[in-house]
Amino acid sequence: FYIISIFAIFDLIYGTLRQTKHMSFAGNSINSLISLGFNMAWYIVFASLISVQLTAFNFGDMMTTSNRGAVNLENAGVEAITIFMSAIKDKESTNDYFVYSYDGYGYGAYQINFENWNAWVEEANLPPDYNWTPHTDTMQPAWSPDRQDAVARFKMLEYFNKYGSWRSVAEAWHGGEGNVGSGDTYADDVFRRAGQVAPAPTFDVIKALEIFAYILIMTFVGGKVSKAIKNTFGSSGFRF
Repeated sequence: FYIISIFAIFDLIYGTLRQTKHMSFAGNSINSLISLGFNMAWYIVFASLISVQLTAFNFGDMMTTSNRGAVNLENAGVEAITIFMSAIKDKESTNDYFVYSYDGYGYGAYQINFENWNAWVEEANLPPDYNWTPHTDTMQPAWSPDRQDAVARFKMLEYFNKYGSWRSVAEAWHGGEGNVGSGDTYADDVFRRAGQVAPAPTFDVIKALEIFAYILIMTFVGGKVSKAIKNTFGSSGFRF
């Protein structure tokens, strides 16, 4: 728009001179300015139409959520293992797979004790770990996130099958099996976190396709109208 306007204004000067006003480009410069003016007016209306319609679509509705991510562990069965693991990770390490416990005896997302790790790996029938030394980076490949998840899942399911409730599993995870039945507040906090698990988002594909189709159609219509304006008012055949 600005480039054409600049050239059109310079060409318009030649249209005012007696020696050059008969030349075609002098008249075409006026046509181009008129065409640009109508096109700008059209695009203002066009943009307003699209803006109003897209606002009415309410993009906030594109992602809907449900409560299927939140679970009350008090009466939940074994199927809640994933939610329970998420709650433990949030409680123990805020989901950090590479962090030491504050007392230096545990590591990872679930804060598994160093003394338990090798035995639990063997019980879970996982390949043996590499040689590692606590408090050095050489241990991190051995304690990978996937291995931590596998070991924690195995042990938590073992506790659940043995004690029959996630409260007992939480107590065992916190203080060992001798802590089962203690009624400590650790389990309450884990249950609270399980009830706050981020709900699962659902993407509205149908609405996305409707918006895409609308934009596609409006783009086609906008281009056609703009081209018609240029052909009508911007060509040498237009007389003013």
